Amino acid sequence: MALTSFELLYGEYRRQADAAGQLWVLTDSLADNCKQLIDQVSAADAEPNTTVLITNRWDIANYSQKTIIFNDYDLSVAAEKKISHVYFHIPKEKAVLNYLLNQCAAYLPSNSRVFIAGEKNQGIKGLAKAAKPLFDTIATQKHGDLYLCELAPKPDANPSQTPLNDQDYQQLRVIGELDGNALYSKPGVYGWNKIDAGSALLVEYLKQNQSAINAGPLSVLDIGCGYGFLTLAAHQLGLSALFATDNNAGALLALQATAHHNQFDVTAWPDDTAASCHQKFDLILCNPPFHQGFEHSKDLSSKFCQAIARLKASDGQALVVVNQFIKLEAFTAGLFKQTTPVAGNGSYTIYCLR
Repeated sequence: MALTSFELLYGEYRRQADAAGQLWVLTDSLADNCKQLIDQVSAADAEPNTTVLITNRWDIANYSQKTIIFNDYDLSVAAEKKISHVYFHIPKEKAVLNYLLNQCAAYLPSNSRVFIAGEKNQGIKGLAKAAKPLFDTIATQKHGDLYLCELAPKPDANPSQTPLNDQDYQQLRVIGELDGNALYSKPGVYGWNKIDAGSALLVEYLKQNQSAINAGPLSVLDIGCGYGFLTLAAHQLGLSALFATDNNAGALLALQATAHHNQFDVTAWPDDTAASCHQKFDLILCNPPFHQGFEHSKDLSSKFCQAIARLKASDGQALVVVNQFIKLEAFTAGLFKQTTPVAGNGSYTIYCLR
């Protein structure tokens, strides 16, 4: 049976068990194996917390009792913890990969090692050449369709002067506007440099039905808020009791920048489909990430619908926009009295859930 990238990386981690300090970066592309990895690393650690784990996903950070750092892939802890070995699966987004490599070059000693696994079509085969300004390639091993690349920081490399192109990963920047109000985003946020067509359709629906939606004081939750497009739209409609949550650390940084620039208040927090929230909301807005990789995830669809049902006030409503091929009724049966398609454009459908 062919090895998985998780097994490749974990096997190398166990071979390096005597290393002074080890760091796992739990990238989005390793998501399906993260919980298994956390369990095995927790069991393998000779001393508690000698292996550091970092993720930008709240659900992963709160999976176990083992301390897992939740941030936007900030690896500065590597210098403090004297990390000598780093492991991660090649991220889906090139800017994230280059940001991680720039940090490894900045924070790791020259005798350290960085192990990266991935498939050929994910860019792993050309990684050694792309990383050459900052790293020497120690080995590239082929295992079926997978590659394991071992890199070492060059002693004379200066990532502050010759960084790999990470598209200014940390920099929040304006990527568009909504009726004259700036939208901030950054690499590492899903769909970070565009306005999602489904969300745009939902905003148009909100505008066209503003009088009905804004008939009284409303508490509004944007669940899976991303960089805050729907939250900004709710603010523009005159709704002031705004709440927003997302699983991604970078998304919340972007949302806060959008709110600060446009001078409105929003209560925002990291969460996994608002699992920690016990408040009820009059209006829930959602453009859910009903996908894992490139496939529609039925489990994720059910999870979001169940969260919306739990959080919606008894006389409230939720407006959810999804790709047209997703029939939301299949996931809302038994959760809502009504699941009504209220608008669509041939590519997306808006459902009202009551």
